Amino acid sequence: MKITLSVFIFLLTFLVSQTAIADSILGNCYNRSGEPCGKIHRISTSWNSNTAYPENGKYSLFLGDSVDSRITVYCDGSTAGTVNVKGDTRFDLQCD
Repeated sequence: MKITLSVFIFLLTFLVSQTAIADSILGNCYNRSGEPCGKIHRISTSWNSNTAYPENGKYSLFLGDSVDSRITVYCDGSTAGTVNVKGDTRFDLQCD
């Protein structure tokens, strides 16, 4: 019983620590006229090939790693800006 509990605690600690180091970018997305973006826009970064599609003007892009650096954010392939990512980072953007 003690071994099973120890293994469970070890696995739980490992899983929580792995989740804690994965960064993401999240925020609001607006078009040029100030209206919320829809799923027709694709949000991506210079960090990796992950993408997000805004829903009701909000997006969340999971980066999968600990970034801890400055990266470029793109909307439909055009530069939307740069952001210093550390943990869950808020970045509102405009898609043209």
